[in-house]
Amino acid sequence: MDQLALSSISNELQVPNEKYFSLSDGRQLAYTEQGDTDSNKIIIFFHGAFGVGHSLNQNNCYKEIRYHFIMPTLPGWGNSSSWPINQPISNYPNDIHQLLSLLKKNVNENLRIVVAGSSYGSVFAQICFGTSIDIMPEIINIQSLIILSGFSPFKYHKKYTTGMTWSNYFAIGKPGIYFPVILKLVGLYIQKKVRQIEEIKRLVRKKFFDQLSDEEKVKLTLSSISNDLQVPNEKYFSLSDARQLAYTEQGDTDSNKIIIFFHGAFGVGHSLNQNNCYKEIGYHFIMPTLPGWGNSSSWPKNQPISNYPNDIHQLLSSLKKNVNKNLRIVVAGSSYGSVFAQICFGTSIDIMPETINIQSLIILSGFSPFKYHKKYTTGMGWSNYFAIGKPGIYFPVILKLVGLYIQKKVRHIEEIKRLVRKKFFDQLSDEEKVKLSKWEEENNKTAEWAIDIISRYWGFDPKKLASTPKRKVLVVATQGDEISHMEMSTYLVESYPNAEIKIFSGGHLGTFFELDIIIKNWLIDLDKEFDERT
Repeated sequence: MDQLALSSISNELQVPNEKYFSLSDGRQLAYTEQGDTDSNKIIIFFHGAFGVGHSLNQNNCYKEIRYHFIMPTLPGWGNSSSWPINQPISNYPNDIHQLLSLLKKNVNENLRIVVAGSSYGSVFAQICFGTSIDIMPEIINIQSLIILSGFSPFKYHKKYTTGMTWSNYFAIGKPGIYFPVILKLVGLYIQKKVRQIEEIKRLVRKKFFDQLSDEEKVKLTLSSISNDLQVPNEKYFSLSDARQLAYTEQGDTDSNKIIIFFHGAFGVGHSLNQNNCYKEIGYHFIMPTLPGWGNSSSWPKNQPISNYPNDIHQLLSSLKKNVNKNLRIVVAGSSYGSVFAQICFGTSIDIMPETINIQSLIILSGFSPFKYHKKYTTGMGWSNYFAIGKPGIYFPVILKLVGLYIQKKVRHIEEIKRLVRKKFFDQLSDEEKVKLSKWEEENNKTAEWAIDIISRYWGFDPKKLASTPKRKVLVVATQGDEISHMEMSTYLVESYPNAEIKIFSGGHLGTFFELDIIIKNWLIDLDKEFDERT
């Protein structure tokens, strides 16, 4: 966890009205407060995991009942310093004592305190409630403890694993306690989840989403594109039907050699890694955000997805000033994005005139067209089978449920670029887990639509595409992928003319972190072949 550890406090979260208190040992305690801040009646609320101490809902309810509401950010989260390694957590209430001494001017005789905590925060509330007067003198003023969806003390509650799911059992149950490496892996999983306020204050917590009612899920829905993702260097193009296409670009933007890369699910088109590799080989790298994700408008309900390449045609016409005669284009896509790359590769000249300029297709951990690949469910795990397999296709209610589950996972760029996606996490290696949402249901944008794209007609059959040596296909697969599994990759390489396959180790995102290297080497080889022909 070294590189990604929260080793310094920069206050970059910009939590509204957040304040900072220097503790006696030099650590920083971040907190917010609201209500009647002069009152001797106090409620201290401890947030759950993946959160910070923010009082965003200024609804005056605490002021009305004359309570001073204090919400500290727990150690190691947000802008609060990490907990000292050599100190038992039972000493934590002393931090609260120091904060109260500041806020109440060391006058605690008449204080009436309630401590409350939700989920992980309930642990800290309980520690404060049960502490000693030596650690927190204000313990004598605590009149109540509120535990919301809280944890019991595992040391004394011997049956705490009863009713616990397997994933939680291995993470926080006995295996996690007796085999610290498991806790390390859990640490690697969550260490990138709580640095930026955009991740913290808006993210619908993965662990809690399943437990929401349909009505509660609707309340979490956002309703408009506001361009508030603030993707670095993102640009916006107005399509002919007034929809918006968001994209980023890097490399040699004046070049006639173009690579268009389509991102996967839970992502946006961002070019965050300005590593100059595309500029070095003279390629213009374009990464559009797919319809309905990020700041790109949703796809029109009445249009087949096979028309999508026309969006790319319009974008290219703008970027290349309608001069496409000498363009050399490569389309590439990872996971869900591979569907859009394939649709562009197989489209007609009427939809995308630049299709004659496409010299290659790169499919990374990609999906096969379910319409033609009859055995696409072979090798698919049960959860994926029910979600995107035949049950999901023939019983749309399953897609509705999947849509409800992920509809809040992809709105903000800070969530997108760091979140380790639940559906892929189990298949990642330990190193991959370190790297890696929420989706809004906007203009009827749901997972049902996304899954439907994979399962319906793409506008062509790969086996019926004309074979030409000038158009090459690279299929990149991983041995442990249970989502776009090896059966799909095998089908793709056998169906596309002039296709070859490269196989790597790892899960569904096994190729993601070698993306630039894989693509760069392929582009260099394409250039060599082009030079030899000309």
